[in-house]
Amino acid sequence: MAWGTMAVDWETRVDYDRLRRYRLDRAREQLDKHEIGAFLCFEFYNIRYITAAHIGEWARDKMNRYVLLPRGQEPILFEMGTAALAHKLHSPWIADRVRYALPTWTRSDGPKGAEIAENLAHAIKGILQEYGLQKEPLGVDVADVVFLHALQRALTCFRNPEEWQAIQTNGMYRDFSWQLAAEQYLAVYRSLA
Repeated sequence: MAWGTMAVDWETRVDYDRLRRYRLDRAREQLDKHEIGAFLCFEFYNIRYITAAHIGEWARDKMNRYVLLPRGQEPILFEMGTAALAHKLHSPWIADRVRYALPTWTRSDGPKGAEIAENLAHAIKGILQEYGLQKEPLGVDVADVVFLHALQRALTCFRNPEEWQAIQTNGMYRDFSWQLAAEQYLAVYRSLA
């Protein structure tokens, strides 16, 4: 009997759950084989391979979505805008591990690009800390130099406890309240009116 290529409810033609497990298991094997703490992937096809999540050809080469696969854990998909909501609704195999992506466009200008890169690097570092992987090698498939330098600074500070303490203390003095964010949003809305 020759099965068709379309999925149907009366027989298993293509077992997509098995295909997703197979791809994820192969990625995990590479983490173990090469003793890498996690993969951080921005490349369109690597994201799809690890997560089985696809949003359309328009997202190729934009580097605005990414996946983190920590060793021994499930992948975490970082998605932009309504694509995050769509995966939460229509991709049950990863729905509980979809987060909104931080901006990744670090080439916009020098100071702003560096700030964007630092924010993303610290977010990734925080997740690696949660899993005890902050001192392990991190595999990155593609990234710009600004982000790679920020990531290197973020992960290197763990080797120097005094530097880490200074970073924590400095962070405690910054204003991360909603008041500041609300004022910035209001300024944008007023400029559009």
